[in-house]
Amino acid sequence: MEELLLRAAQKFAPPLHVAETLPLDPAQRLQLLQELQEASRALNETRSFRNRSLLPVLDRLTAGAKTRYVVALLEQGITRQPGNFDKQKVKSALVTAFSLGTVRYTPYLAVTYVGLFVFDRQEKRIDYYNYPSIATVEADPLNGSNVETVLHTLLARDFDVPPHTSALNAPQP
Repeated sequence: MEELLLRAAQKFAPPLHVAETLPLDPAQRLQLLQELQEASRALNETRSFRNRSLLPVLDRLTAGAKTRYVVALLEQGITRQPGNFDKQKVKSALVTAFSLGTVRYTPYLAVTYVGLFVFDRQEKRIDYYNYPSIATVEADPLNGSNVETVLHTLLARDFDVPPHTSALNAPQP
């Protein structure tokens, strides 16, 4: 997934003025992933930037960077195997039946989430955070064009990015 996100992000590097990418070893990637997930969870819960979480791992990893701002992307998602999806559909039907229709559980074959952080290294704070309020449903996180579309949608909210067409938003014949 990381490789797909990196390729998608490189398409949008010019409007974001991204100069370089940071090579990380597996241990560093895991540390950074955990830190971004925790920051994302905290920001989504509070919906506030008053307590801008510090990102010490990101700060340490980018200590040698020549720029003040660092862009970090977080991608998460699920892809269900056919057998698992069938079990989830049965679970959905049972939950709906036993709750007499008051609870509705909808299983999805695939879901993709992409979050974008802009970290100010000088001030040691998150200056920008954008995460979809609703995940992109039925967008396989292992499909490159889906990842590009999700990232483009996220960036287009606040940045001047060129138009994008892919499998998710291409006109149907």
